[in-house]
Amino acid sequence: MRSERRVTPAWAVALVFLHDPTTHPVPTVEALRIAYGLTPAEARICELLLQDLTIQEVEERLQITENTRKTHLRGIFAKCEVNSQEALIRVLLFGLGTKEVVETAAAVPSVPLGGPG
Repeated sequence: MRSERRVTPAWAVALVFLHDPTTHPVPTVEALRIAYGLTPAEARICELLLQDLTIQEVEERLQITENTRKTHLRGIFAKCEVNSQEALIRVLLFGLGTKEVVETAAAVPSVPLGGPG
């Protein structure tokens, strides 16, 4: 009697995500610049907004005028594909990791659960 040996295919992988819903890591200025193509000034504004500063506090901290801030926010909104400050914060807090994971996952060829063939 010949015994059959079950072999785990070489392509089998596991992907595990760990997430603590009570914490939200704040991305660095450099990570924001790379992920969304922001200028250094735009990334600094995002960083300060993520620190829960008001628009007026951002202007004071960066020593910029209201018009300059508005110009930067228009660019940020366009690059992050949002149309409100609330949506921007949501994208910056939750979208960064997701964007990288989605781009990586899209590059991996899909294999049916039962295996190839």
